[in-house]
Amino acid sequence: SVLIPNAILFQQIIYNYTFQNKYILDEVPVLITFESDVKKAEAILVKAAKAVTKDIMKDSKSEPFTRMELTDHGIRIRLRYQSLAKERQTVSSEIVRAILTSVKNIKAVEFAYPHTEIVYRGKNKP
Repeated sequence: SVLIPNAILFQQIIYNYTFQNKYILDEVPVLITFESDVKKAEAILVKAAKAVTKDIMKDSKSEPFTRMELTDHGIRIRLRYQSLAKERQTVSSEIVRAILTSVKNIKAVEFAYPHTEIVYRGKNKP
């Protein structure tokens, strides 16, 4: 048994992720360059999540999906998938590992990061 003093109990926010459902919706955000092939990037992310969460997909009857947003440094793709609350960090780490391996082999997708690029143009060039 666990004894939690009332002073602590009422000062903290307590999350019970599995109160209504066995699974929680988790996400892995990935930032790619504006020049990357977005469809290929989405395919890589979804394939990685499907491989790692195949048993959860069967039980929860839900598939991984993506959402995108523009940032100053690239396109952020949020890979969303169902995960067991207790295994959330392990599952997300396995998905990230699979994504890293796949992106290394595909030239059309590059990770973005904040940086500055200077382009010199001559007077006669646009």
